[in-house]
Amino acid sequence: MDDVIAKHTNRLCKQLAAEGMIENDEIPICSYNLQVFVEKTIAFAMIYTVAALLGYLLEVVVFTLPFASIRKYSGGYHCKTFIGCLIVSVITIMLSVPMVAVFDGNNMLYFILLAVSSTIILFIGSMGDPESDYSIDIQNRIKRFGRLMCLLSVAIALLFFFIDSTQHISLYIGSSVIQVAFYLIIAKIKHKEGFQHEEIVEQSGS
Repeated sequence: MDDVIAKHTNRLCKQLAAEGMIENDEIPICSYNLQVFVEKTIAFAMIYTVAALLGYLLEVVVFTLPFASIRKYSGGYHCKTFIGCLIVSVITIMLSVPMVAVFDGNNMLYFILLAVSSTIILFIGSMGDPESDYSIDIQNRIKRFGRLMCLLSVAIALLFFFIDSTQHISLYIGSSVIQVAFYLIIAKIKHKEGFQHEEIVEQSGS
């Protein structure tokens, strides 16, 4: 699936270059950005379709807005293929429904997990693409945005929680923060394992 999308987006960008709409050296970045856009469009279309069929469209929309906003800057674990990412995304977002059902009957658990998760996001800050060539200044800026979106989401979640008619919305917003923290921890563990593996390979080769 990844290869199919990449093939068509690359062909389109080459056509744009041939027509003089972009420069030849802009083809790779144009193709990449277009591929990401297509993949995200397909993913969200499938997620919202599944949610609508199950009768949870509004709830899933409420969940995905803060989830996507925080994760855009904080990063976290990413699958290596589009299909894998699509499956994990659908599972992750649909898990928000049973999570909220658990929190609805246990507010203390909700507040504890929300506090722990927001603390994790604030301290780790960002686990962006390790292969990116961003400068230290840009990386720090990304971390600040991630922390800001986390604090904003938590503040909105708490505000809605103490308004009886919107308490349900609060639980979905809070669940998004909790799940972002979960994927951030997974990314941190994977990053550490990869680093240790590289050290072992280097030592065995020396």
